[in-house]
Amino acid sequence: LNIIYSLNKIYSNRNYLSFIFTLKPILIFYVLNKIKKKSFLIYLDSDIYFTGTPNKLLKNVTNSSIFLTKHNFSKKNIDKKRFGIFNAGFVAFCSDFYGKKYLKLWMIQCIKCCDLNLAKNTWGDQMYLNRFNKKNNKIKFLDTEIFNLAPWNISNYSLSLKNNKLFCNGKEVIFYHFQDSMIINSKIIIMGLSNYYVNINPIIKKLYLNYFFIISKFLIKYNFKQKLWDLKIVKRLIKSLLKKDILYIKKQI
Repeated sequence: LNIIYSLNKIYSNRNYLSFIFTLKPILIFYVLNKIKKKSFLIYLDSDIYFTGTPNKLLKNVTNSSIFLTKHNFSKKNIDKKRFGIFNAGFVAFCSDFYGKKYLKLWMIQCIKCCDLNLAKNTWGDQMYLNRFNKKNNKIKFLDTEIFNLAPWNISNYSLSLKNNKLFCNGKEVIFYHFQDSMIINSKIIIMGLSNYYVNINPIIKKLYLNYFFIISKFLIKYNFKQKLWDLKIVKRLIKSLLKKDILYIKKQI
């Protein structure tokens, strides 16, 4: 990738976070050109967790070239529309002419500028996706209620639990985006919901507990913990405690 796209040169003219955002479309484009024609490539952020069956996502990623999910911001988060119509934490492209053409355009724009700067009308790789807001047979918007449910839109919907499965407006949720969560150690997690004005009811708390129970086993295995001498982490921990936006596991299961 460094040879093809001169990554060292790109790295030298932007900060680390902008560089990470730039790498996403580059990597997706590189892989898409290596796979079988008319196959599909799905990208998911690392803080996305499947609460339902992944096969249901695979069944929906078909018969189009580009697949996206809208933010669908809740009323209290409506000001966040400035960050883009679509969430770049999930994107999928088909290895066909249309998919490759528009993925390449996205990649070129990100290489040119991937700043987190609204004054430049950019927010990493995300705002460039706005151009796809024209649903046709080449572009498919997946149902946000069940694909990419997240803190910024969860307040829009009615949640329920059936047989320990999460449902949103009566539909089984396939994956949830744990945006803004911060793991402190194997017993403490900041949920990050207060930043999105989410009312933490028992169902939402159960969702985060289930996720954290699974993650915590790996945290113990690899002895992961945040550096509590980092002032930014301490400030966030205190703020979250005051807003009751924190979970503590007393005992592993």
